[in-house]
Amino acid sequence: MKPITLSGSATALPLWMALLLAAPAQAQLKLSDRLTLSGFGTVGVTAASTDDAHYAQPYRPDEVGRSGDAGLDSKLAVQANLRMTPSLVGVLQVIAKHTADDTFEPSPEWAFVRWDASERLSLRVGRIGGPVFMYSDARDVNYAQLTARPSVDVYGQVPVSHFDGADVVYRFEVGTASVSASAWGGRAKAKVSDMTVQGAPAIESEVTLDKLMGVNLSLAMDNGLTLRAGTVRAHVSLGANEAAVPAGGLSPLQASQLLDQLGARRQPITFSGLGAMYEHGPWQLNAEYTWLRSDTQIADTTGWYVNAGYRWGVVTPFIGFSRIRVDDLNIDNPLVAYVAQAGALGDAARQIQAYQDGSKVAQQTLTLGLRWDVVDKVAVKVQWDRIFKPAQSFGGFRLEPSGDLAAVRDFYEQSRHVDVMTLNLDFVF
Repeated sequence: MKPITLSGSATALPLWMALLLAAPAQAQLKLSDRLTLSGFGTVGVTAASTDDAHYAQPYRPDEVGRSGDAGLDSKLAVQANLRMTPSLVGVLQVIAKHTADDTFEPSPEWAFVRWDASERLSLRVGRIGGPVFMYSDARDVNYAQLTARPSVDVYGQVPVSHFDGADVVYRFEVGTASVSASAWGGRAKAKVSDMTVQGAPAIESEVTLDKLMGVNLSLAMDNGLTLRAGTVRAHVSLGANEAAVPAGGLSPLQASQLLDQLGARRQPITFSGLGAMYEHGPWQLNAEYTWLRSDTQIADTTGWYVNAGYRWGVVTPFIGFSRIRVDDLNIDNPLVAYVAQAGALGDAARQIQAYQDGSKVAQQTLTLGLRWDVVDKVAVKVQWDRIFKPAQSFGGFRLEPSGDLAAVRDFYEQSRHVDVMTLNLDFVF
């Protein structure tokens, strides 16, 4: 089926998805006493104040510019819950959203069996949403978010959204507070659109996390405050973007060694986070502080955000601040002394430097928006983001191949601010 697009948009929204998103007001479907269907979705459009660089979700080929793009947030998911016994439940969630290979093909996000051993203890086995953030289970459910989307400055640090394995959750009470402790582990894979070398063609690659192990602890108080802490460790494998490896200036052996250095093969990586959420009366506040550390070419980063909203009837204005900073690139340019030189060795040095520069994603974001709960389970959100990109950073932007290396360098060297406008319709059913 041919896709439909916004004028000037390079990202297509399939017609079947657009038609389903256009009619969200329906109830949860109960097929039998044991089987129910539910779902969620978003149809939206996003535009930016510049065309010389595209705003994008991390690891995806989004092309948000002045003409607008319908693929940044648009998605549709259907979930089936099958109660096999009083204590055994099977869950399958299939979602269609913009992917690293530039399609909207549906894929299974969740596919697990849950055993409720008691009111306190549960065990899940299968494909499970990766619980690395405060809103991990609802990271794709935009309707459940105060803002148009989870903060890119925080949630963009981790490219995987699910893992194949198992988790165990134990719930108990401390005074009037409810505590949930969980441990989980397995293996995760994700396709990514590697744009580390800005101005060069994006390369689709795969991130693999082996020996994935994590623990989480959350505390929900009766005053509306919820606190969360979690950490996960894994061995990451990531193929290097071969555009970073010089075509000349190095011997075949040197090029091979450099490719190994710029890639990652089962090397340790950790991601940790603290979160807080407060919902009481008309107030809604949430915040997270996260940090990623690795022994690979994946840069160490720290991210945080704070959002606040106040509800007047069916309207909730909100404000947010977020930031991501690069703490350590973790690799050095072995040819840095030749960057300013002419010839093949100088070209090689500059090519490697371009790869390192592409890992500098520091930026800050100011968010203002309005949520309108039109009817039950349907919300419209209007959001303005002003993104401040410091000098010597590409922020969360993608510069498409143009052959104009001077323009790429100018965007990197200069501090910039870019305005991003979003209009979304979110729903659950």
